[in-house]
Amino acid sequence: MWTLLRIGAVLVLLSAGGASSAPLSANDTATPAGAHKFRKIKTGSAEGVVVPAAPDDKQAWTPDDKSVRAFEEGLPASLQKKKPSEEPNLHSKLDQFKRQYLGKVQRGRRILYVIFACQTAPDWEDTVRITKDGGSCYFQIKYDPAKRTYSEPNINHPS
Repeated sequence: MWTLLRIGAVLVLLSAGGASSAPLSANDTATPAGAHKFRKIKTGSAEGVVVPAAPDDKQAWTPDDKSVRAFEEGLPASLQKKKPSEEPNLHSKLDQFKRQYLGKVQRGRRILYVIFACQTAPDWEDTVRITKDGGSCYFQIKYDPAKRTYSEPNINHPS
């Protein structure tokens, strides 16, 4: 079964199923960039893409380099402090993950929504991909740039 989910300016096609590093399958969800080009960004050892917001979308914003850098700088300490039970050493493995940075507006606040994947499909640089399981190979974190606060990581369920 397929469902559309809106993440900021991006509509994501959701399916039921597990994780995969192969091109789009029934286990992944994907949204191509369309007319909006994703922008590659590298901060230290972190490699990712910034997903642009549609110009008319009031519930999304395009993350800037300053917000992404601030997120990446504080992330290891945040994960070391929170130590997710599913993966207590996640803070020391961050260089193994590619990222997709999306800007969302929640309750009037700009939130950076970051999707992490240790395995990526060939189209990861221009397609938002949400994997529903796959364990600690896939997780998401929300970051409030104004408050410099991190959510608990949302680590996917094992396959």
